[in-house]
Amino acid sequence: MTRIFAVYVRPLTGDPFERLRDPAPLTSWSWEKGSTWNRVHDMALLALGDVLLIGAAVLPPRPGSRMVPKYELVRFARITHIEMTEHGTTVQVHQTHSFTNTGLRLGPAVNAAMEASRDDGCTPYLVSIGFDMGLLVPGWRQEKHPLPNRLRFSRRIYLDLEFLPKFPSLPGTVSIGLHDDVGRDYYAVNADMDVAVVRDNPFLREHVWPYLPLTADGELDLSHPSVKSEHQIRRDLEAYFDADPRPDKILYANHGAQDVLRLHAFWGHDWNRMPDVIPTWAEDLKALRVRAGDPEMPKQESTEHHALEDARYNRAMHEALIALGAG
Repeated sequence: MTRIFAVYVRPLTGDPFERLRDPAPLTSWSWEKGSTWNRVHDMALLALGDVLLIGAAVLPPRPGSRMVPKYELVRFARITHIEMTEHGTTVQVHQTHSFTNTGLRLGPAVNAAMEASRDDGCTPYLVSIGFDMGLLVPGWRQEKHPLPNRLRFSRRIYLDLEFLPKFPSLPGTVSIGLHDDVGRDYYAVNADMDVAVVRDNPFLREHVWPYLPLTADGELDLSHPSVKSEHQIRRDLEAYFDADPRPDKILYANHGAQDVLRLHAFWGHDWNRMPDVIPTWAEDLKALRVRAGDPEMPKQESTEHHALEDARYNRAMHEALIALGAG
């Protein structure tokens, strides 16, 4: 199935998207963090192979206007590469179709491109982002945005910890990883863990310990910048959760009850002591999968049981569920 994301550009003098009105094939597009585009259109949903439907149009001056918009240029471009950082988003695209009649109606252009996609062996699914297509194309049926508003305008943060199951206190916490919807990472190894007990655990010794910062003789490297005291980790966590201007945060973890328990252990499980920026609950990705019928998830290509790599993979799982309408 090919997802087609319908977007529009209002052609104004000095508009930063002016080049989208140039009929030359489009090869890339970038958005700075905090721009109206990034904030409204939630570019974190995009994936390789998705198609952008971009219309440069004269829009009705207000909702309900009977003025029929005229489209100067409509193009379809398939995404071939995505780079998302804390500074913004850049996509590389391959333009497949374009229409340049100034009197063009978007409806026929969409239908033509959808048929072309089918001829290419694709099954298109149209997703309208951030605006009502009915304002642009009379009679157009507005598709449901794949994210409800509570997710579209919230910071999505993905959590994973490695730990001793029988030790819910901080000495049983090995490492913590966080990754959010703009690619902001945090990783720390607990210098105050009970090393002897951790290394005595067969699972941790085989699957977790080898991926920690170690010295040449296999000991924990206390000089490594990722190895930090519980006091430093606590300060770092407060800064991380407070690093985004969006007031709402949603925390996600996979089989996450133990992860949330250990996150809160950095404040002694005392919510009165814990800053307001630290979430008190989390969505469990396993529960979301079960409700969705337990669909197959993308394979994790990175190192398993490394807290940061697992947190990044949690985002990949969540975005796969979002694409299925189950996020």
